Amino acid sequence: MQNKRPTIQDIAREAGVSIATVSMILRQRPGAAFSEETRARVLAVAESLGYQRQNASAVFDRPTIAVFLPLITGSYYTFITQAVTQQAHQLGYDTCLLETHRNGERELRLMHSLGRMGVCGVIFTAPPINVEAAVALDRTVPTVIINNKRSDIPLDTVITDDVRVGELVADHLLQLGHRHVVFAEINRQWQGIPFSQRLVGVQGRFRLVPDARLTVISRSAPDTLCPGSFLETRALGFDIALEALQDESITAFICISDYVAYGVMDALAADGHKIPKEYSVCACDNLFASSLAGVSLTTVDRHPIEVGNSAMELLAKQMQRQQTGCRQPEKVTRVEYLSTLVLRNSSCKPR
Repeated sequence: MQNKRPTIQDIAREAGVSIATVSMILRQRPGAAFSEETRARVLAVAESLGYQRQNASAVFDRPTIAVFLPLITGSYYTFITQAVTQQAHQLGYDTCLLETHRNGERELRLMHSLGRMGVCGVIFTAPPINVEAAVALDRTVPTVIINNKRSDIPLDTVITDDVRVGELVADHLLQLGHRHVVFAEINRQWQGIPFSQRLVGVQGRFRLVPDARLTVISRSAPDTLCPGSFLETRALGFDIALEALQDESITAFICISDYVAYGVMDALAADGHKIPKEYSVCACDNLFASSLAGVSLTTVDRHPIEVGNSAMELLAKQMQRQQTGCRQPEKVTRVEYLSTLVLRNSSCKPR
């Protein structure tokens, strides 16, 4: 005996179609092109399971994309999410934002709720912690992961080369003549996080210059995020700068993120130092605040708007193929964007 009320996920499983297909057929979405055989099979399974329309009160009125993001406030992922949302709306989809806080249990719980929601597609703005669950999800709901660098995750992805991010900043400072630079690092144990790749890029460039010296100063931070995490990251940058100031041979900072750079810049100012006359500071995110006149941070643009647009375009193609029965799960598409250096007023030749 079935103890729980049937969901559209149950119907999709029994009928051998996607959750999105079930959702659109049950809602009689205008313009949804399904064969009469598919439509009849879905309706027959729904009836046999005892499915009732009121059980789907959580199903959205319009086809909806679920967007997973680590944190919605003040981060690189916010730009990606905005782009995904705007592109989705242009294509006729609504979006539902799901904050994971980089918490594996929370992420998995939200993933399990997708069947009840009846979403027709999923975008992860950062690699998921629960990789196997994401791969399984893609079997019924088209899924795209942004910045998935792992070849063993067979899902469409849009990526940026984070080794290149480090190389761009390192080349800039080395060409200016800096020979002792601090790499300000925040250590979080996140799967798929690009930070370590940025350091790899920086280290590779410094090895090419025999008289150049790179000092890595690292601070640990909680793996799980909260709305104030970016403030904590700034504070850690402040602390790193205070330690670096003990060595007078240091002339520049490469910061793992713009938030770390804000802390470094605050510490330098608090200690009476001028940027860039005494210290150059560079970072890797190109957040909005970095362009303000009072900050003017030299950083790297990873093109989040373009990344978000491309992710939504990939997902839309997947959903269209699934709707027409032409989806090829064994075929994976990878789109890559090359990051670019944004020169501002926080870097110059060493003192």
